[in-house]
Amino acid sequence: MNIEKPISSKDKILQAAQKEFMQFGYTKITVDEVAKTAGVSKKTIYQHFNSKEEIFWEVMKCRITEKKDMFQDIYDLDIDFLEKMRLIGYRNAKDLTNAPIAFLKDLKRNAPELSLKVEEIRRESIVKVFEDFYSRGLEENYFRKDIPIKIVSEMYYAMMNHMFTIAIDSNQHSMEELYDYLSIIFFEGVFSREGYTKYYKLIEKEQNDKK
Repeated sequence: MNIEKPISSKDKILQAAQKEFMQFGYTKITVDEVAKTAGVSKKTIYQHFNSKEEIFWEVMKCRITEKKDMFQDIYDLDIDFLEKMRLIGYRNAKDLTNAPIAFLKDLKRNAPELSLKVEEIRRESIVKVFEDFYSRGLEENYFRKDIPIKIVSEMYYAMMNHMFTIAIDSNQHSMEELYDYLSIIFFEGVFSREGYTKYYKLIEKEQNDKK
């Protein structure tokens, strides 16, 4: 018979803090409210953490780990790379749809220094995950090899970051709609087949004229 291991008081605190921070915003939640949600005393919290900010960074650490593992089961599937790319896209869209908008807005408005640090961590995470995915596509000849991966990944991040900004600052499109538009533009481009053919011929002509 399997006996479930009881959740430690520290894990209860982190689970409660993540729930409260993501739903209501970091600056709006007090240590007392985290303690109440976790079902522990304030004294117990300070046995594990020195401050609310320390709890915050431990929560961020846990979320980063979750993000890293989010696509591993898809990578392990015995299917074509393009099928994996579609599955990853669908899962990413679902994850972005559930993005903690209240939390991000609160940081941006009320804790700009923390917001900048979180943004840098998010940038590193997005770039690393994308470069791993893109490298797999390069190995299977699905992507062009004449463009440095660092340039592609930074462009991808810039588009993702702008998408988050649009989602936070306006209600014109859902996160899922924005992700769909991003994917089409990034992987397919904005040219029609006719437009791309004409553009490619123009580039060829310019290159030949320089010779």
